[in-house]
Amino acid sequence: MQEFTIERFWIRRLSVADGKISRSSKERPGWEYVDHGLDTFLEAPLKLASGYDSNNVLDPEQSNVILVSAPGAVGKSTLARQIAFEAKAVLFDLAKAGCVGDNTISGGLFKMKLAEKFQQGHVPLIIDGLDEARMKVSQDSFKDFIQDIVDLINDSQQNCRPIILFGRTSAVDETWFWLSEFRITAPVLEIGYYDEEQATKFAKIQAKSIRQEDNEREPDGRAIKLILSKLRDHLLRNNDNFSGYAPVLMAVAKQVADPKDSDDKNTARLIVDIESGRQEITLPSITDAILSREQKKLDSLPFRDRTLCEKLYTPEEQVDRLISRIYGSQDVDIETNYLPCNLSEHDKNIYLNALENNNWLTEHPFLDGMGVKPSSEVFDGLLASKALTIEPFAAKALQREFDRDMKANPFLAEFYISRLEKEQELDSHLIRPSHVGILYASLRARLLQGGTTHLLIDMDEDESKLSVEIEISINNKQDNEQYFSFLTECDGHFQFGSQIENVRIDAPKAEVTVGCGRNQEAVFIAPVSIGVEKFNLKPDSIAVMESSRRQSADIDDNKLVYLESREFDSKYNHRLKLRGCPQLEIRGPMSKIYPWTEYTGKVSPSYSDDQINEAFNRLRKILLLFRAHAHSRGRLSKCVEAINKRRTRGLGGKVLEKLLYKRILYYEERKVFLDPNLLIKETGLHFHSVRTGELCEATESFLRQVIE
Repeated sequence: MQEFTIERFWIRRLSVADGKISRSSKERPGWEYVDHGLDTFLEAPLKLASGYDSNNVLDPEQSNVILVSAPGAVGKSTLARQIAFEAKAVLFDLAKAGCVGDNTISGGLFKMKLAEKFQQGHVPLIIDGLDEARMKVSQDSFKDFIQDIVDLINDSQQNCRPIILFGRTSAVDETWFWLSEFRITAPVLEIGYYDEEQATKFAKIQAKSIRQEDNEREPDGRAIKLILSKLRDHLLRNNDNFSGYAPVLMAVAKQVADPKDSDDKNTARLIVDIESGRQEITLPSITDAILSREQKKLDSLPFRDRTLCEKLYTPEEQVDRLISRIYGSQDVDIETNYLPCNLSEHDKNIYLNALENNNWLTEHPFLDGMGVKPSSEVFDGLLASKALTIEPFAAKALQREFDRDMKANPFLAEFYISRLEKEQELDSHLIRPSHVGILYASLRARLLQGGTTHLLIDMDEDESKLSVEIEISINNKQDNEQYFSFLTECDGHFQFGSQIENVRIDAPKAEVTVGCGRNQEAVFIAPVSIGVEKFNLKPDSIAVMESSRRQSADIDDNKLVYLESREFDSKYNHRLKLRGCPQLEIRGPMSKIYPWTEYTGKVSPSYSDDQINEAFNRLRKILLLFRAHAHSRGRLSKCVEAINKRRTRGLGGKVLEKLLYKRILYYEERKVFLDPNLLIKETGLHFHSVRTGELCEATESFLRQVIE
């Protein structure tokens, strides 16, 4: 297997002949010569992603463009900077630049007087922040940006060094799509998670850095190895990769290393607590341990009432104080909420003075050195998950998460769900409808290249609650599927950012809003199906496109975007663009408004027979649960638990029995698979007609057999 390391690959592919980079005396926003590497840098594994090259002809050794993909918070920007430093390449950080478009790269090279040297092959170029760039502009502007890169390559084919583009999974997907439209087939390299050995090494390096010591402490190494082992054991049940995330490893290092420790007693005590089972190891427990250690600062204060060392500066109080600092609100009185009513004036003054004068919050391990923002995405996810549930902060926290858009925090969902499990003793937890979109975005931020997510929001007419189902599937392991189930109000308002992909909403009483404002383009990536009471479309520019992922099964609705509502609200005349070959179908008042009129779908007839209608509704609810996963070789599958939830409702049990009897559905271990060919043969249903609710004679015949 080819090694895509800095030493064996990047230096050779990017370095110029004399080993010196051509520099310009001019500076432009975002353009940078990286003169220093990171002392704590440890390379994460890189591999060639599958699913983009059906003919196996893409070769990173020969390509003029190479895409580098990573889930959120894995460390793509750190790797981009380190490669630029060691390979002597120019780094263009799109997060620090203006909006991209036509001539962004060529114009930047020209203004820095590097255009001619680039064409001569003397300027290797690394571009970071595709996701940030995509968030700022419309799809047309982003397409122009890619066109500019393609023109640069075509104008300097013989001498050009490869242009390297870094971004999160979804941004790399879209970039690959546009490059292929311009007949440029680029390989995708994917940054993976640290393996067991690398993870331990990385955390040890971080611990040593936290202590500001030259040598590693032996107990630190033992504690880190033990924590990561326990964390991996826990995560095996969830099939996730948190134990290989750089921010998680930094949190582990902070749990172990305290820069003020002069001996190893605390580390030894930590090891004993973990080995004895007194301390569980999960991501929330790691952050709780850091908060508990911070509370120990009270031991040095001269309280008259020594019990205050356990009552004040608790983990809960610290989190609320940090939230108040980050999100800011005059309506939250922390002192009233957390200071005991019998607290003496003497002890109160000591405590408040210590908070203010000792900079406990400013220098808190959850915050950056300035005490203004979280120091890592792990701590940011924890604070955001709590802020969303505190009324004075909830609206600001929600807007902040929506503003992230394609840069969603991959850890928010972990803390949010963990908090629900602690606070609610239910199999299906109650959440706010407005939180579903950001939870889904957080889970999507964990995706490896080629992974899939699916969101289902489904309401049964005879129920007062919506069953909200969120699942994430990652194809780097055979059975790496996570499944989450929630409940929320049947008439709730669901909000999504600018991009909505692989989503089905069947909630006739609910309201859905897509996008945050006029200047933000909304992108629907098939398959999408929305059937609601009210549909709000905030942006004035809409793009509908098929997915660039190649792992989907050949199903007739995997290119379909279906929108239906009884009410439609938008202030603008939309600019509608179809990219690739998606199928767009509109029903309801939206279908009478230009430019949607061209895509009006037929109204499905309803049957007077209530039993037929009920049986068909149950049939649809069962069938629409299925979707293809890469690791199932394109077969349509679902976990057994999700199917069983619908077995005992109304005619659902009989419908399921018939589907199993006809072998349309069949079991394999803990999964149920669907045969789409048998579905068509026995019921006459294609997935398009299942999704849009269209019956035919064969369907009615099948349903009558079920009833009889």
